[in-house]
Formats: sequence, structure tokens, C-alpha cells
Amino acid sequence: MFLKIRIPLKLLFLFLLFFGNSSFSQSNALDSLLVKISKEKTDTNNIKYYYRMVQLLSRIGEYNRALLYSDTVIAYCKKLNNKYILSNVFNEIGIIYLNRGDLTVSLKYFTKSLNLRIELGDPKEISNSNINIGIIYENQGEYVQALKYYFKSLKIKEEVKDRKGEATCLNNIGIIYKNQGNFSKSLEFYFKSLDIYNKEHLENVEMANTLNNIGVIFEIQQKHDDAKTYYMESFNLRKKLGDKRGIVISMLSMGELDILLYEQDKVNYEKNSYPGRNMDSYGLLDSAIDLFEKALIIGKELNDEYFLGYTYNVLAHANLIKKKYDEGLKYFKKSLYYTGKTGAKPEEMQANKSIAECYFKNGDFKNAYIHLQNAFYLRDSIFNNEKNKDIGRIEAKYEFEKLQFQKEQNEKERLRIEAESRERRDHLQYSLIVLGMVGLIITILFLGKMNINPKLAEIMIFMVFLIFFEFILVLIDPYVEFFTGGAPGLKLLINAIIAALIFPFHAVCERWVRRRILKEGGVKG
Repeated sequence: MFLKIRIPLKLLFLFLLFFGNSSFSQSNALDSLLVKISKEKTDTNNIKYYYRMVQLLSRIGEYNRALLYSDTVIAYCKKLNNKYILSNVFNEIGIIYLNRGDLTVSLKYFTKSLNLRIELGDPKEISNSNINIGIIYENQGEYVQALKYYFKSLKIKEEVKDRKGEATCLNNIGIIYKNQGNFSKSLEFYFKSLDIYNKEHLENVEMANTLNNIGVIFEIQQKHDDAKTYYMESFNLRKKLGDKRGIVISMLSMGELDILLYEQDKVNYEKNSYPGRNMDSYGLLDSAIDLFEKALIIGKELNDEYFLGYTYNVLAHANLIKKKYDEGLKYFKKSLYYTGKTGAKPEEMQANKSIAECYFKNGDFKNAYIHLQNAFYLRDSIFNNEKNKDIGRIEAKYEFEKLQFQKEQNEKERLRIEAESRERRDHLQYSLIVLGMVGLIITILFLGKMNINPKLAEIMIFMVFLIFFEFILVLIDPYVEFFTGGAPGLKLLINAIIAALIFPFHAVCERWVRRRILKEGGVKG
């Protein structure tokens, strides 16, 4: 209910903030083309105008309208035997389906475009098609195939001195190395790409992608300040360009960084047992969920099934952190639906693994096993390309993970019981200390009535204040540890201040008791 109320307001805000100027200029261009089409009588010019319409509509996310106009372009191309524009419109259709997350259809049109471009012998356009096909294989988890097409493209870009295209290839190769876990190699290619954009003064969507990708590597390397810097640079450039898909990527990246920082804060908080502190004081978790919800709105507006699958996945993880397990499972299932539909194997693998974890927590080991088996199958198809694996190995891993889960639950229960026992012990000991101190204070008050040596009275008073001082130190130790960070010098200073505050009371009490003893005459010589 909350989400339904917020969507229209968020959508209007995002639309005006990010896309107002861009959409207005694109609308003018579309109107201008429609006027030209209405006046133009020759097919040769009309084919160019209609193709330009397809490009503009695709850029602003009007995919259905773009596909309608693309049918007109294809008809004109076949009539006029214009293979050049036909290859371009096939490529544009491939981009539309890629943006909508339909990787299979996208690959079909990119391949059609590549075949025509090879026939026409245009190296620059052949290179672009190689990049696009590489992107499809990358999203499908076919990294070896993707790398093959990216290096083909890079070779051509270098030969024709297409610096912008060269930067794009370098960025895409960096992504493959990142996916394979070779982060230093990945960063090397990303910075080569960024260096070209800076030298050529190219502020475009591809540059924004590279900035975001560098942020991802720094996040993996736990250089969080650097990651945040590059994410914000990418986000600001995408807003400037009116790149809706890019804005979604930036929101997801920044949200996932917030989740990571939240998880680290949580670990530090539990490790140090800081008393009285609000663990999520910086609102990192709420900030992440807000970014994911905004990304989901734009993803739905673009009808991008790939992004919807990914966004539902991260939104589900955020709900699990908030211990909303049913809500998390619901989002994971939505993620699995879209990732399975688009053929995005890495995301589909993650969705299956996450659903298995949810079922584990609910004690439903049967469904957990099914989804864990699916996750292992997808993992093997991504990294090994071996479709049929030994089921015994999967079952063994499942049994191992189930055992680990049960061990973790038993360990948590043991720690909980220990904590309760320790708390009861501390309360009992504190109570006994307080009672003992009360007894000693009462004894001091009656010292004047007793026949006691002043020296012995002084020792008794000193012992009472010493015990009181130690009790205060024990009581405030967790707070001192929190504020000083465990620094010995600061802890000593605080202890000295407490001793200095107690000392005057000790002296006053000692004089008072001495006078009482002398007054009562309880002391001989």
C-alpha cells in the first residue's frame, strides 16, 4: 500500500528532475521529423526520416513505438534494396530488445545486422556489431564467447582509429575480467578506457558506464570512499545526459554500497557491543531501499525485464536484512521469473541461491535443495560450460550446507544461553556489591558511637571508598570503552577524573568520623 501511494509522486519527481530537458528536446525533434514525413513524397528521404524516428524513440525508452516504425523502415529497405539502413535498423531493434532484457531476440537481430555489415564491408560497423553480440554473451554468462567478440572489435577499432569505440571495447573487456574475478586486470582495462574518454573530451553514456564500473571494483576491494566518488561521478553524468537505464544502474550500485556499509557497521556494532547506540544511525539501509524502489519505478517504465530481475533481487536482500523473510522470498521469486525469462544466467543463479537460503531459514529443506541444485547447474553452465554434472556432488554440497546451517543455529542458541547466564550473574553480583556498600556506609555512620581507634576508622573509610571507586569503574567500563575506543591514555584520564571527584568526599567523611569519635570520647589517648 505504501509503495502504491509513493509511486506516482516519485515518478513525477524523477521525470522532472532527470529527464525534463532531454525529453523536451527529443519531443521537438520527433515533431520535426513527423512534419518532414508528412511533406516528403520520395521513398529515399522517407526511409531516412523513419529510421531517425526509430533511433529517437529508442533513446527515450518508447520501445513499442520504435518497433512499429522499424517495421516501416524494413519495408522501405526491402523495396529499395538499401542494405546499409537495413543493417542499421536491425542493430537498433537488437538494442531495443537488449534494453528490454530479451537477450535471445536481441542476439538474433544483432547477428542479422553483423551479416549485412560483413557483406557491405564496413569495418567500423562490423566492429560495433561485434561489441553488441559480445554484450549479449556477457549477459548470458558466456564469458569466453563475449571476450572473443570484444577483442575482435578492439582490433578493428584500433585499425580504423575509432578512439570512442576503442574505449568502449576496453571497458567491456574489463567487465569480463571482473566477472572472472581478475580485479587488477579489470581495473587496468577500465582506466585505459577512461583515459581515452578524458583525452578525447568524450562525455557520453559509455564514459558514465566506465566510471560506474571502476566504482564496482573499488567496492569489491573495500575502498569505499573511492567507490562512492566514482558512483556519484557516473550518476551525475547520467543525469546530465538523461540516460534512464544508466540512472537505474547508478541507483543500484549506490544502494548496494549502502547495504555493504550497513552490514559492516552491523558486524562492528555486534563485535564491540556498544551500549545505547543506534546501529543504523546513518540510515544506510533505508537509503538503499529508497534507491532500489526508485530504480524499480524506472525499470518498470522502461519495461526492462533484465533490470527488473536484478532490482527485485537486491530489494529482496534488503528485506531479508530487515528480517522480512516472506517479503524477501516474494521479491526473489519475481527476480527468478524475470532472470529466467531474459536468459541472464548469472542473475538467475543468484536468485536460485537466495531462494534456497530463504527456504533454509524457514526449515523447508526440500525446496531449498531444488533451488540450490538449480543454482549449481547454472554456475556450472556459466563457468565450465558442462551441462550435466554429477548429482551426487550437488547432493553432497547440499547436505554439507544443511549441516552448516544447523551448526550455525546451534551456535547462536549456545551464545544466547551464555549471554543470558552472564547477564543473570552480573545482576546478582551488582546487587551483592550494592548491599555490601550500604552495610559499610551504615557502619561508618555509627563509628562515632563505637570505641574504635582512629587509624582503624580511617582504614575502614578508605576501604569503603576504594570499593565504591572500583564499583563505579566496573559499572561505566562499557561506556568508557565506547567513547575512548579502548585508548589506554584516555581510559587512564577518565579514571583519574573519577578519583579526583571522589577524593574530596573521602576527606570530608574522614574528618567527620574523626570529630565524632573524639566528641564521643570513644578513643583513649
